[in-house]
Amino acid sequence: MNASTVERDRAQHAPTGAFGLLADAAGRFAVAKLEHKLTAWGGQHQGAAGGTAPGALVAAADAGLEQLADGGGAMKAAGADAVEAVVHHDNPVTAAIKGAWSEATTAVRAAMISAAVAAVLLLVLSPVLLVVFLLALLIVAAVHQGRRRTADAAT
Repeated sequence: MNASTVERDRAQHAPTGAFGLLADAAGRFAVAKLEHKLTAWGGQHQGAAGGTAPGALVAAADAGLEQLADGGGAMKAAGADAVEAVVHHDNPVTAAIKGAWSEATTAVRAAMISAAVAAVLLLVLSPVLLVVFLLALLIVAAVHQGRRRTADAAT
């Protein structure tokens, strides 16, 4: 067993590795399910020239995503809205937030608001805390320099 095998084995059993694998599997499952539904709907919506009409495919994808999100809660609505935004070449992040907000309970909405407030406060206070930390370092360095000069003068 070499070092890379041990590191890879540790990474697979670490919590972050497990979450990464879970997210990857969930993404692959969602893509496979969407591809399967699009293929099934594509056969139903044939264009006049024998090909699939792009507008019909987009409409079928929208209908399928709405069915997928119905009754699934905030997480499914967010995911479905994000995929729908990608299909329409929109921003999936804002679509996911809007989808989660529309299906969220009061407790989830409160958590979303508190997370946004915390993020804003962190962005606003981070520079201030950095300046305070740097000033503290300067004070410590000045005190250390003063003590060293005092000790040098005494000897």
